[in-house]
Amino acid sequence: PPGAEGLFGLMPAYRGEPTATWALKEIAVVPSNPSRGLDTHMGGVLLHDGETGALVAVLNAAPVTEIRTAAVSAVATRALARADAQRVAILGAGAQARGHVHAMRAVLDDPEIRIWSRDLDAAERLAGEVGGAVSPSADSALFGAEVVCTTTAAIEPIVEKRWLARGAHVNAVGSCFPTTRELDT
Repeated sequence: PPGAEGLFGLMPAYRGEPTATWALKEIAVVPSNPSRGLDTHMGGVLLHDGETGALVAVLNAAPVTEIRTAAVSAVATRALARADAQRVAILGAGAQARGHVHAMRAVLDDPEIRIWSRDLDAAERLAGEVGGAVSPSADSALFGAEVVCTTTAAIEPIVEKRWLARGAHVNAVGSCFPTTRELDT
C-alpha cells in the first residue's frame, strides 16, 4: 500500500513425486520490525494436497525462512569455501544471523564464530546464545575470516572488498531491496 515500508512476496511451488503437493509461501519483509520486537520476515506457508487441493498444513514462514536461507548458504559454503575454513564472520544479529551460525557449524569443523551488528546488545545476546565472540566492528569481524555471512538490512554497504581475506567465501543474504546493499562495488 502507499506509504508502507517493506516488501510482500509470494513464492509458489509444486512437487509431483513421490506425493503431489502444492505450496505457497507468502512473506512480508518489514525492516523496521526489530524496533517493535518483531522478526523482519512475517508470513505463512500453505501446503495443499496436489491431487485434491485440500489444505493440509499452515506453517509460520519466519522459521521456515530462517532455516531455508541458512541451509542454502550452508550448501554454497560446503561447495565453494576452502576446505580448511575455520573463521566465520556473521554480520547481523537477527534470525538470519542465528540460522547462519547453526548452518555454518553444520558444514564446517568447529569454526570460530565472530558476530558483529550495529546493535551491540543484539550481537552480545546472539553470541551468548550460540557461543560466538562479539566483534567491535565489521572490519574486525572480517579480519582473516574465510567465510562471511551478511544477514543485515543495510542500506549502504557494510563490507568493503579490502576487508575480505584472500579467497574468502561470502554468503550475502540480507538487504533484499533494490535500493539496499551490504557489499561495496
